[in-house]
Amino acid sequence: MGIVGFVTFGFTQAVCGAEGLRIKAGEANSGYLIINGYAYEFANWSHPAAGTSFNGTTNPLYSDAWQAGGKDASFLFQRVNENCQGIITAAPGSSIAQSNGRLGWYFPCNLHNQDGGSAVNNTGYDSSFNCHTSAAARDSFYAERAAGQVYYKWNQVKNETRNLAVYEK
Repeated sequence: MGIVGFVTFGFTQAVCGAEGLRIKAGEANSGYLIINGYAYEFANWSHPAAGTSFNGTTNPLYSDAWQAGGKDASFLFQRVNENCQGIITAAPGSSIAQSNGRLGWYFPCNLHNQDGGSAVNNTGYDSSFNCHTSAAARDSFYAERAAGQVYYKWNQVKNETRNLAVYEK
């Protein structure tokens, strides 16, 4: 009976461990920033010094210029030049930063609502202002640990007022 009890109740917990924090899209509070499907808890975080935008003591989640709290910042950290290098190219005359066929970004580096309800925003396509393309910015981001994973329910994806799609690697 002990073996049956373990297989019934304890095996999954022993082998798989505890499931991490999962946050339903639209329910991450303003202390989180969502990047590539993961929520990062940045409520008490300060953005590293970056030009005149950040002096190392401000938090973009609450700064008037950004109000990034609870937003999806995935387009600020685009994973370019990996599987799509040479397939996705800059339009002729585009001002997207390029070096040896490598693009700085693909899409406008804008913040979006976490539930996919943001209106289409093509502004800033030719500006790298919000793009985190430097090695220092990327390394700093990759050193951060996600607090949890953001998930969607099918009714959120099927909602035609949202700009959502499903892709599985």
